[in-house]
Amino acid sequence: DQRLVDPRIDVSSAFAFPLSELDEAERASFLADGFNSRGSPEWERLVGLVLWVEESVAGPQFETEFRERFDVETFIDWLALHFLIADIDSFADDYWLHLDHDDDAARWVVIPWDKDLAFGSHYRTGYGIANDFFTYEKRIGTGWNNPMVNLFLDTPGLRAELQTRMHELMEEVFPPAWFEEKVAAIWEGIGDSVLRQPGPDAFVNHPKNHFSAQDVPDLHLETILEFVRLRYAYLDRWLNPEPGPTLEASLPIDVSDLPERIALTDADGFTVADIEFLSVPAASGSMTMRVREDAAQPGIDRVWTLESDLPAFDAVLRLYYRNDLPTAFSGDNWYSGGLDPVGRQEELQLAERFGVSSDVIEGSFANPYANMAGAPVRIEPGLSREFVLTLP
Repeated sequence: DQRLVDPRIDVSSAFAFPLSELDEAERASFLADGFNSRGSPEWERLVGLVLWVEESVAGPQFETEFRERFDVETFIDWLALHFLIADIDSFADDYWLHLDHDDDAARWVVIPWDKDLAFGSHYRTGYGIANDFFTYEKRIGTGWNNPMVNLFLDTPGLRAELQTRMHELMEEVFPPAWFEEKVAAIWEGIGDSVLRQPGPDAFVNHPKNHFSAQDVPDLHLETILEFVRLRYAYLDRWLNPEPGPTLEASLPIDVSDLPERIALTDADGFTVADIEFLSVPAASGSMTMRVREDAAQPGIDRVWTLESDLPAFDAVLRLYYRNDLPTAFSGDNWYSGGLDPVGRQEELQLAERFGVSSDVIEGSFANPYANMAGAPVRIEPGLSREFVLTLP
């Protein structure tokens, strides 16, 4: 699909343009002028596809007709993978439509391209380095007024098939461990050149596709893996919605099937905290984490309250905060240092609060690019404990 650039046209996708309002003789040339193309397209076939979308309504009939026109398997994978990596800059003009004219049984196939704005990165007006922000809370939708995709998502049978495929991809094909292996392998091959400073024998940095600092690769690699884990937790809430309060997460813990790490994620899909088990509790139980605003905090203006009825165990506790520009995605900035996406966030420390004072926990660490700080802790049962993120 090609975004239509005529200033008189107030749509982001060609599928949103009322093609039926043009004279029949003008439709093919209108699309030919608005699309990039390869080969010798038969524009009348695209006219038919766009008109069909314009006339369609979501439901069983659309599902039947969609299956007649599209390679459903590749279309679902195209959607699912974009949702997994949170590439929302994909549904207006960042794909090709292909139809094999030599095969009478051929169906339309979607071919993706331009994947720079993914894994938390996105353009922000007035700020050149998009990667310094960390955003995984991108909704499941097009965001580009693409009726073809919206009709798909609003059709129960097709949407259910997409959800099943997303589960399969996250759990079996691309689990977090797959990303860990892939990131390590890619870094082994490109790490030296990535860290090379700009010059005659190096690429020029793209200011919107690099971090502001290049000398902390461990933090950047961790940020990619943190994105995958938190994005998957966010998607799990979309696939398995449960009502509940925001900024509060409760989770039963089964020690007979204990993962290495668990995300405490609220009903909206935001992960307020993460527990990495260093020892196994002696019995099953549950944990609850709540976050509330407290403007008196000198680093992040929030307080995390943890309650657990599990027998005592050792863990690494990670707390997550939001750091975003107003109007950009969540639009909620918890970092009290202003709108600078990094600032002194690399100096954040995890502390336990006791009344009006707090004690920094030994071994505290932070990753400003992943909006996270943590420390090793001993979690005891039956206590309500408050944690904060402070600056020295």
